Amino acid sequence: MLWLALHFPNLALEIYDRADGQRQQFPLVILDNNRVCHRNAAAADAGIEFGTTLATAHSICIQLLHQHKDSNAEQNRLRELANQLYRYSSYVSVQYPDCVLIEVAGSLSLFGAHT
Repeated sequence: MLWLALHFPNLALEIYDRADGQRQQFPLVILDNNRVCHRNAAAADAGIEFGTTLATAHSICIQLLHQHKDSNAEQNRLRELANQLYRYSSYVSVQYPDCVLIEVAGSLSLFGAHT
């Protein structure tokens, strides 16, 4: 078997960007236990570091948007992606928190790749 891993390290951010496309231009952080666990490029450029408390992050960047980590939404999104991948392989595995595996050996010959 030949597996392909699809890794989504920014899934926590993408859940919220998907809901509101305008957020990409504003500094956005995701919080877990009141600490920054994910940040977009604008937040990183503003100087916000991982592990920073929300109060400190807001003192660094007044325009900061924040959301709390939504593990259920992330898991649902991974399952949606996995369901879409079943059209290419019958072997798909969701690996929480941010990865989907798909077995691709059978699909290579089906879609014309030479092994």
